Amino acid sequence: MKNYYLILIENFIGIGYLILFVLGFFTDNLNFYHIGGIGMLIFMFIMIKGQPKNLFSFLFMCGIGCVVAYFISKWWLGLFWVSAFYTVGQLFGIRALLKNKEQIKNMNLANFATSGMKSGHDKIGLIEILFFIGLLIGPYLFADNLMENTVDTKSNSLEKEIKEQVMHMEKSKEYSNQGIQIMNLSDSQVVSQNKIDSYKEFLKKSIEEAKKVDTTVLNKIKDGYGTIYYEKYLRAKELEFQGYETGNASSLTKGQILYDEFVDWMNENMTNPK
Repeated sequence: MKNYYLILIENFIGIGYLILFVLGFFTDNLNFYHIGGIGMLIFMFIMIKGQPKNLFSFLFMCGIGCVVAYFISKWWLGLFWVSAFYTVGQLFGIRALLKNKEQIKNMNLANFATSGMKSGHDKIGLIEILFFIGLLIGPYLFADNLMENTVDTKSNSLEKEIKEQVMHMEKSKEYSNQGIQIMNLSDSQVVSQNKIDSYKEFLKKSIEEAKKVDTTVLNKIKDGYGTIYYEKYLRAKELEFQGYETGNASSLTKGQILYDEFVDWMNENMTNPK
């Protein structure tokens, strides 16, 4: 009956990894998520070793899961969710093991009697011990490596996102500067309507680019950066455009005040203000 208790313990460990995986998913804890996912994967390989039909079914589903997950997020997430699906099924296996303990014991004794083997044949083999040790420590070793890769991926992804936002910000500033240059070309105090219209077109383009900036990414760079950019810079450009569109001097003044506040915040909080 030694193998019976070993299998029972492995089932409980597998369910424990399932709980850890689900907990990590709902709390957004990557450590729990990865340890639980890898633990379930190892657990399922242990449970279906020596069962070609089940092994093929499991690997086939893992392949489909990897392909689907690859287009959504990370390919290994497919392995985790397929393993979770199969691990849930082991709940019924635990119930059967606990409910039919005596029958399993008697069945083993009957097998020994008919085969002429002694009950000592039920000793736990080296391979079972290695699998058990792997089930206990494997998830932590693999999860640590996976976490490093995930952190690197996230770092590269964030860097790419930041570059994209900076590109939109600089384009917005560039359009605004081009419009200002047109206005500064006027020699007289009275600016012609054509120049005002041209300035408005550049201002409109500047606003369009500013709206493309993802302020949540800016907040990752510096807390409050995205909020300030939206409420001060973008709003300043919109008020300026509104002022020229309607001839409202008050909107122009408010826009200039907001822009000055944005520049002051940048000078105080950012090393290289844009």
